[in-house]
Amino acid sequence: MANSGKKLEEQDSEYLTTGAVARCCGVSKMTVLRWIEEGHLKAFRLPKGHNRIRRADFSEFLAEHGMPVHKQMFKDGGSVK
Repeated sequence: MANSGKKLEEQDSEYLTTGAVARCCGVSKMTVLRWIEEGHLKAFRLPKGHNRIRRADFSEFLAEHGMPVHKQMFKDGGSVK
């Protein structure tokens, strides 16, 4: 499946990269990896070792921790984009 040159977070994908989550939260990728390792943020690992986070899990994480997100990160009334 071709992605027409867009990054994952720019597509209408159900999944986010650790980099996209880090940018949304204003933290480093290492911080996001620590959240995953400590069980604070749900994620799954791809065969080559990269992590992906479901948008719904990220939205839940933000709500649980009272973390704000820029309005442009939301689509359809609350799912993280």
